Amino acid sequence: MGEPCQQALLEKLADLEPSSWMERLLPEPIVPSPQAPIPKTSPTAAKKKTTGDSIFIRTFGGFRLVRGDQEVDEDEWPTQKALRLFAHLAVSRTPITDGAMMEMLWPDAPETKARNSLRNAVHQVRSVLKKIDERPPSKLLVRGRKSGTARLDFEYVLDVELLDQYLREASSAAESGDTTTAIERSRLALDLCKGEFLEGFYDEWAESLRVQNRELYLKALGTLAQAYLDASHFEEAEVAARRMLLLDDLREDAHEIAIRALSGDGRSAEAIRHYEETVDLFEREIGVSPASLTSVLQDTGLML
Repeated sequence: MGEPCQQALLEKLADLEPSSWMERLLPEPIVPSPQAPIPKTSPTAAKKKTTGDSIFIRTFGGFRLVRGDQEVDEDEWPTQKALRLFAHLAVSRTPITDGAMMEMLWPDAPETKARNSLRNAVHQVRSVLKKIDERPPSKLLVRGRKSGTARLDFEYVLDVELLDQYLREASSAAESGDTTTAIERSRLALDLCKGEFLEGFYDEWAESLRVQNRELYLKALGTLAQAYLDASHFEEAEVAARRMLLLDDLREDAHEIAIRALSGDGRSAEAIRHYEETVDLFEREIGVSPASLTSVLQDTGLML
């Protein structure tokens, strides 16, 4: 797929796992104006600034509840069923019927047994919530007998919602030409994506959202790569584009950014070689040449 990078970039990547490229090669946001640098913002700092004393629920790279200095990770839940129940309630933010919960967690159990198991799981969820909230647990996870539903009734911040917010802000900034903010917000979005969404959860609803969140991650990388390109930070744009291509090597937008970045960095031969290899890849994999990339060569003066 990809052609060799220049020697300096190769030396940087040689001893690194691909998953660590972004962290090691882009340790600080690179901004267009050295007079207005963006300070490094860690996920924790971003979380504290956004959530205050509210509960922060992390779904990427392991499920965790965080409030101030208190943290509950996956291993501290009494059972996996209780964890899955809480995760579903937290991500959906809507009441879920007893029937739906029993079907999800105990699909083959008789109704009486499944209902008893659900009651136990609700109790286990409440026991965990007691660790991070002083209110009565029955007020935090409310189960309506008449409605036959369960819901969470407390304020919390969900990382997937924060990810969506950062992406909207990054896209808006990019559209207005504010590459500084686009880079900052894209990086904050990527900082949240430390691993798969609900890794180890195999419920149908979780699998569906996992696919959607992979696309959001790629969108964040694409926004970052384009913002770096617009700011004439060509090496950083190339690295972000290559990170996208590691996940999906048939993304024309990532190939376009890579070609433009190589050309902008004065590496015309590599840009042309990337184009040629990309054409070969597309014809081999899907039988269609990426016609949009031809205009990229024309725009960059690589094809006369």
